[in-house]
Amino acid sequence: MRNADRVHKEWQDCAIGEPVPLHPLNALPITRFDPGRTYALGSGCFNLVPLGDRHTRLIARTRVPRGLPSLAYAVFVEPPHFLMERRMLLNLQALIERDRERLSKRATLPPPSATEPAAVEELRSG
Repeated sequence: MRNADRVHKEWQDCAIGEPVPLHPLNALPITRFDPGRTYALGSGCFNLVPLGDRHTRLIARTRVPRGLPSLAYAVFVEPPHFLMERRMLLNLQALIERDRERLSKRATLPPPSATEPAAVEELRSG
């Protein structure tokens, strides 16, 4: 799986059961998909909860096995999983903040003038 550096329109329409490759040898099926709200793969789920007009909370949840397997999960899987998920969420935050800055710059730019249309259009396109 590669990190995304932008929103991919082709990834915005998913179907239940569609495999999402996490590794060349491994994929998890989409178990729930509510556009703009919920995206669930196997035992993990991401939910977006609106907080007013300008903020959204992202909640990431994972189910783990109970009993003795949970001890193995806690010792061997959870530490690297935590580091991977933390980095993923920080990257997501940076991308969102970058796009928010780009959008706010576009909103404050003057309309293109006859003397400098190319420079202003380049700023507008981000």
